[in-house]
Amino acid sequence: MDNIFGDAAERLFSQTCTPEVIRRTEQGQPPAAAWQACEDAGFADALVLEAHGGAGLGLADALPVVLAAGRHLCPYPIAHTLLARAW
Repeated sequence: MDNIFGDAAERLFSQTCTPEVIRRTEQGQPPAAAWQACEDAGFADALVLEAHGGAGLGLADALPVVLAAGRHLCPYPIAHTLLARAW
């Protein structure tokens, strides 16, 4: 990846969206720790303006985060959350 934010997302999702986490999620156990790690990293607020506590990224700049989440079968709604919080 050529995006620092995307590279960080790639690393985080590879560590937190493990096959075990995905299996547990499919069995009805929410991925709370994985989601909290994503929140702590600030990915959910990537599109939120800096004046409101977000990263202030544009949609194209945040796309690598969504792509990384897809590659790692992220079991929580990161793309939806990015858009909803920006709105």
